[in-house]
Amino acid sequence: YGMGSRGPDRHNVVQIANMSTNFPLPLDQVTMFTPEQAKLFAMVGQQERGPEACQSLTEIRDDVKYYDTLPWAEKTKKAGEVRMRLTNCAILNQADPYFNHEPIQYNQAGATYYYMCTRNNRPGYAPQKGAIYVE
Repeated sequence: YGMGSRGPDRHNVVQIANMSTNFPLPLDQVTMFTPEQAKLFAMVGQQERGPEACQSLTEIRDDVKYYDTLPWAEKTKKAGEVRMRLTNCAILNQADPYFNHEPIQYNQAGATYYYMCTRNNRPGYAPQKGAIYVE
């Protein structure tokens, strides 16, 4: 299940400010992971395929802005094509279906970390969010 290419069930983990937000924290504000871990958990291995494997967010955004000028039926079709593109790494289309990482130990008693999966985070989908409470 997913909003990208057909068949895959892919997930990532990014830190969010609280349970009511839908956007990841900027890398310099992430406290749940080291910067390296944050990139790894966000991209789930796609970055290892090299920069040519993924379209930039700017390229994807420019495509979507162009499609907004089209008639509704064509715009809907083109938006679906953007989601299905293998190079659309923003929704994990190049990620492997399995991602294994050793457990991370959190030592800061009283800390709370909020997180979400970015792949299925759009209207009409149940948000995939959670929290880690460190005691």
